[in-house]
Amino acid sequence: MPRPRTPLSSYGTINLSELQPGKWRARTRYRFMDGKSRQIERFGATSKKAEIALKTALVGIEADAGGELKPSTRLSDLAQRFLVAKRDAGRAEGSLATYGSAIKMHISPKIGDLSVTLRGSRSGRRGLPRPFHWRNSRASWNGCAQIRSWLPQTQ
Repeated sequence: MPRPRTPLSSYGTINLSELQPGKWRARTRYRFMDGKSRQIERFGATSKKAEIALKTALVGIEADAGGELKPSTRLSDLAQRFLVAKRDAGRAEGSLATYGSAIKMHISPKIGDLSVTLRGSRSGRRGLPRPFHWRNSRASWNGCAQIRSWLPQTQ
C-alpha cells in the first residue's frame, strides 16, 4: 500500500542536521494549496533555533500568497469570472455563447456548488457530465485564473 499524501497546507517530518559547528539546518517538505510539495529549510545556531525558525516560516508561508481564489470558491463563481474575462478580452459572441451555454447547461446545475481545487486536480472527473467544450473551458479557466492572478502565488 502506498504512503498517504500529505494533506494540503501541512508539512512532514522536520529533519535536523549540523552542517558545521554552530550551524544547523532544519528542513521539511511542505504541501502547498496547488498540491505540489516543496522543500523548505531554515538555519540556526542550534538545532532548536533552526527548528523554531522553520516552524515560524511555515506558519505564514501561504498567508502572503495573495490571489482571489480560495479553496471554498465555488465553480459557478469561477465560471462567471471566466465569462467576464473572456468578454473583456474581446472574444467573439459565438464563442461567448458556446461557453455560456456549456456553463449554464452542464457546469452550474451539476457541479456549480463544488468548491474549487486550486490548479485543478484531474481526479474525480469520471462520471461527471462533460460538455463538448469541457476540456477547452477547463483549460481556459485555469489559464484565466493564472493570468489574472486569481490563484495564490507559491514559491
